Amino acid sequence: MGELKVTTLGENAVEYTLPNGTPVLGILDLVPFLFCGYLWSHDNASYKTVCILVAGLWLFIKLSIVREESILAIREVGVQVKTTYVSGQSKIRFIDKSKLVNIVIHEGITMWQLKSYLTILVRDEHRTTVVFEHLLPRLRPTLLQVYHGVRGIMLIETD
Repeated sequence: MGELKVTTLGENAVEYTLPNGTPVLGILDLVPFLFCGYLWSHDNASYKTVCILVAGLWLFIKLSIVREESILAIREVGVQVKTTYVSGQSKIRFIDKSKLVNIVIHEGITMWQLKSYLTILVRDEHRTTVVFEHLLPRLRPTLLQVYHGVRGIMLIETD
């Protein structure tokens, strides 16, 4: 995971951007190509179809990797949570200030680890909005820095 980038947009707005520090291509990406090269060398139409399917699946997986996630907080307007993929596509969620209930840090427990994640509670919604949902940064220092910064802009800081 990359280093958190903080952009202050005046007194009433701040954006936190977390890039995905892992490379898109790795040594294991050679495996599907070597496999396809081996199959392609056989003069068989069904093998070539398998190669095309494997290459298409590989491309789909690579384009679905998250490049960066960000949260933009503007005091009198609201909060925007954005996920940008390697393909260039972005998924944006805007939460109006009037619907914002609270910003909290939750903890999730799996069999092997404890994960902290930042969530936004939205009025009249049963689900929370998870910030940095795909990258899941560590509690210290990243999540705490974002938590205090966004709460300082959007809510009256009482902690």
